This record gives sequence, structure tokens and C-alpha cells, in this order.
Amino acid sequence: MQQNNIQYISNEQTGTELILCSDSVISYPLHNHISVITAGVVLKGAVTLTVRNTDKIYKENDAFIIYPYVPHSIRSYNKYTLLTLCINKDKAENFPENVIEITSQSF
Repeated sequence: MQQNNIQYISNEQTGTELILCSDSVISYPLHNHISVITAGVVLKGAVTLTVRNTDKIYKENDAFIIYPYVPHSIRSYNKYTLLTLCINKDKAENFPENVIEITSQSF
């Protein structure tokens, strides 16, 4: 039996959710997220992301963004670790300016 190691951290007030799929082999069929911007980074392994009928392989340290309402799917062939940040665009648009402090850093 396959074990899924998925951890969620969510904040209803800000409309954000952080999802960590560790050593996963889960594939997700074609779907979309309503009003949600999804940003992800592959921490280990690789996945195939299909967006608008285009397949692209994302490997360790590759990042992607999926915009609201855009159909997409994720396929895995081996174990991967994926960190995903989901942001509800409707809630983010209503943040008062003093809620988010923007800082700039050089790396």
C-alpha cells in the first residue's frame, strides 16, 4: 500500500495554503483551481506538468506558476518532493497595504 506524506499549512484569513508532498508518487488528473494562483518548486525528483496541452518536465529546483482557471495535470514516474504555495487571488486583492511588508534582498 502506498503512503502519502502530504502536509498542509493554511490561513483562511489570507487565503493562502502551503502544501508539501514528500517522497510522493501521486499523479493528479486534469483539473483547475478557481481564483487560485499556484506556485510550485520541485525539491527532489521530477514531475511532468501539463498546461494548455503542453507537457514539460520539472526537475529538482525548477519552479512553475499556474494561473487561476487554467486546466493542468501532474504526472509522476518516480518519487518526488514538491512544495506548492496556493494564493486565493480574490482575498489577496483585498489585503490592506499594511498587512504585507515587502522587502528587497540581493542574493
